[in-house]
Amino acid sequence: MSVAPSAWARRNATPVALLGLLAAACGSTDQPCSAGFGSTTSLGVASAPIATVVADFNHDGRPDLAVAQNGSNTVSILLGTGPGAFTTAGTVAVGQQPFALTAADFDGDGNLDLAVANHGSGDVTILLGDGNGGFVQGTPVTVLANPVGIVAGDWDRDGHVDLAVANLQGYKISILIGDGAGGFAPAVNIDGGPSPGGIITTDFNLDGIADLAIPNSSSVVSILLGHGDGTFAVRKESQTGSSPYALAPGDFNRDGKPDLAVADFGGNDISILIGNGDGTMVAPVPYSAGTSPYSIAVGDFNGDGFLDAAVANFASNNISVFHGKGDGKFGDALTLAAGRAPSSINAADINADGRADLIVTNLTSNDLSLYLTGDTCSTP
Repeated sequence: MSVAPSAWARRNATPVALLGLLAAACGSTDQPCSAGFGSTTSLGVASAPIATVVADFNHDGRPDLAVAQNGSNTVSILLGTGPGAFTTAGTVAVGQQPFALTAADFDGDGNLDLAVANHGSGDVTILLGDGNGGFVQGTPVTVLANPVGIVAGDWDRDGHVDLAVANLQGYKISILIGDGAGGFAPAVNIDGGPSPGGIITTDFNLDGIADLAIPNSSSVVSILLGHGDGTFAVRKESQTGSSPYALAPGDFNRDGKPDLAVADFGGNDISILIGNGDGTMVAPVPYSAGTSPYSIAVGDFNGDGFLDAAVANFASNNISVFHGKGDGKFGDALTLAAGRAPSSINAADINADGRADLIVTNLTSNDLSLYLTGDTCSTP
């Protein structure tokens, strides 16, 4: 493919039909050395994996994986068996074209559950966990057409987990208030800005109430400040790079105020937005990445105590790692090879060395790439 798809097209089409096969990109172990990653491994999964969540589903203290598979309308559960090792525990049917997922305890039984936003069927599949890595379907929740992002939080501060879903239809965010037993009230739909993408939550104005942030195709990030009663203020816009698609929060300059790292799909870069602590952001600082950066994660990859950022570059079959300097600034990108069409990236310590590793979901090579930190390679 010579021209990357627009963010609008990417959010409105079935991923496999839109992209076809991209050029293969093989894993590498020499480049990860310079980035502080000691080894790279690959895990095969089902058709068109598009998003992954990391959590402990069976209470053994090891991170597990849930993978949404757009091509087979399923979610696969991979249980951790040791540092950086996983085994497939089962596959669960969900709605049509699952696109995003999140983990939380929706029914209050102490076990993690899953909520899966289904792009094709316009609903959310609730999967209730049994605490052993197994899941059963709960009552599905209807949202608007073409949901592309989902996040969990307690929007009304009643102690029950709620959901927020970003939909392409009407550019709306569906607010789903949980009843604490695995059910949700009918959606209340609020303005999410033009062509919303991956939605996140954090407390942007430091009032103790969860807020929402959504990237928009108009090259802005929308901040929706929570009132604490399940409603949100009119969105505030902060400028970012071209056609942002994904966000990751963090305190990059260590001032106690939330900042944002943004994957700018249309600009082939990431933007760092430093927060003012009131729901607004200063002008973005761009850093060059690969082609069509689509998902972004934050963690301390080199063990220096400063937050770093990593982005999955959808059209160049690689990831870019940016080491943070602790003052809100980042170094130039270090490039690591990935599979074909990397569509999501997560940061978590999966090899138990106290440093964040990376899990990358590759859409058209039907696998996951695991980048493990370790002592075999050192950061220069």
